[in-house]
Amino acid sequence: MRVLQVNNHHYLKGGSERVYLETSRLLREKGREVIEFSVADAEIVDTPYREWFAAPVDFFGGGLLERAISSARFVYSREAKRKLEALIERHRPDVAHLHIFYGRLTSAILPVFKRRGIPVVMTVHEFRMLCPVYLFIDASGEICERCARGSYYHCALKRCNRGGLAYSALSALECYVRDFFFPYEKYVDRFIMVSGFIEDKHLKYRPALEGKTARIYNFIDAGICAPSHVRGEYYLYAGRLSREKGVMTLLKAWKEFPRRRLKIAGDGPLRDEIVKYTAANNLANVEMCGYLKGRALSETIKGAGFLIVPSECYETFGLSIIEGFALGKPAIASRIGGIPEVVSDGVNGLLFESKNVSSLIEAVGKAERIGAEGYGVMSVEARRCVETRFNKDIYYEKLMDVYGEASGRPGGWRVR
Repeated sequence: MRVLQVNNHHYLKGGSERVYLETSRLLREKGREVIEFSVADAEIVDTPYREWFAAPVDFFGGGLLERAISSARFVYSREAKRKLEALIERHRPDVAHLHIFYGRLTSAILPVFKRRGIPVVMTVHEFRMLCPVYLFIDASGEICERCARGSYYHCALKRCNRGGLAYSALSALECYVRDFFFPYEKYVDRFIMVSGFIEDKHLKYRPALEGKTARIYNFIDAGICAPSHVRGEYYLYAGRLSREKGVMTLLKAWKEFPRRRLKIAGDGPLRDEIVKYTAANNLANVEMCGYLKGRALSETIKGAGFLIVPSECYETFGLSIIEGFALGKPAIASRIGGIPEVVSDGVNGLLFESKNVSSLIEAVGKAERIGAEGYGVMSVEARRCVETRFNKDIYYEKLMDVYGEASGRPGGWRVR
């Protein structure tokens, strides 16, 4: 079986890239042949398929003409279409598994699969089908679903993309072009939803998806993670430093815990504001660790007592949470989006109300009152959650079922 994995970025840029790369690794481990199609960024990890990758495009540099051309490529990439046709002609995949492809590879690739008779599966990592800026967050930082029924002009009116009219209008235009010329319901055979929350939102606004969705939670290879059930001396936020992630709410709450250490690992547009806020409020117990990855990140997580995930947007799943679970670390997390499907309050972590400083303070207070025995139980439950619900074998079996359904041979891909 030959599986074509498709994603805008062929390196570890974020959560969706991790799923894309780990899915490819898992398929190879199970004896499947994996073909890759992406964009040839300088950072890409090693691949034998680089010659077929599309060239990267700078959407923010150059003069007026260059930006106009780049904007057109954001909506429709002839080069990506041509490169994909050549790749398919050479390697003949049995099924295509799409991740995130808008804006770089673009919807121009979809008719290629249709013409070739290649079944298409798409993992829905975010809300891009419903929201031009994919987060359901408007320019003011509030949750907004106005565009979800196809009224994408609200994105331009509210300037949701980077606070600019041009960026926002381009994002809205791409969605209009996609829905009119390349409707996903026509070109995609099965949609993998990474949580019940994201599945319900899409079925609410896109009823045509009924019968074409499958819920498959993301996974982590717990076998390569040695857990620590010892409570560490600090709390940890590990993620992007942006407003919708709730880091400022966390810092406001942390003023109530001057004797408790908080480490912040990550980078993003809010970094300077966070540094200024901690200095202005004498938060000497807050340590900025910068962007961490690999072993450095794992060791920092293992040394923590709890992960704190204070998201203020609709998180579609909570990949960082299960990464912590695999290392035996419970989570204190917002009750929003798909997070409650991962964190069971009082079992493998604690939940609090999103954007609510008092609720977060209360949750941390509960964590402080948990004794060594209670913490050990919660830590073991966090690890067990990964082993029983989010493991690679469950993911693989469900993925094979979806590939089979998309190909018209249910269960047929379980056998090599």
